[in-house]
Amino acid sequence: MEHMLSRSAAYCNPGGGLLLAEHFQMAYVTTDMERALEMFKMRFGIQKFSRLEGQMPAGGQIRAEFAWVGTIMYELICASGPGSDIYMDRLPRDDSFHIKHHHLGFLLRSREQWDACWSKPGRSAGPFRIATKIRW
Repeated sequence: MEHMLSRSAAYCNPGGGLLLAEHFQMAYVTTDMERALEMFKMRFGIQKFSRLEGQMPAGGQIRAEFAWVGTIMYELICASGPGSDIYMDRLPRDDSFHIKHHHLGFLLRSREQWDACWSKPGRSAGPFRIATKIRW
């Protein structure tokens, strides 16, 4: 087909900026996890998710569901209570079902790649909201 898009090989160069790192994650927040899971299953064919849930440092509750499709991880997040605003503040505060994009994830494989993202003048490593410790 003459109008078909061709995909070039992945080019990852974190030293050129964060958006040149390997994109691996698409995350969404939702007001109803069970409905969101059903939507991803029926509309997008994603059948299996892995769950992570628990109490957040501020005292609220969080549940995240993760699924790999090729090289992309899809993450669904639902949180409530103290500390949940970072996730839920972009959703309407009514009783209806909502799902919205929350963040992208870019894979940095080392401390050197992290440092390279911010090595050029005018770039800044913050402010970032980081929920977990980075270990290299």
